[in-house]
Amino acid sequence: MTFEIPELEAAAGIVMTYGYLVEVVELEQLRVLGRERARAIFARHSSRG
Repeated sequence: MTFEIPELEAAAGIVMTYGYLVEVVELEQLRVLGRERARAIFARHSSRG
């Protein structure tokens, strides 16, 4: 799929809705933002015991 979204934050939000099913191919900034958000989600849920 290809999306044209003018704002990086909005694009990251859309990407995250697809979870593990998505791979960001272009725009390294979006890849980094997605990776940071995924790590934050993991950290939040893995620290609960």
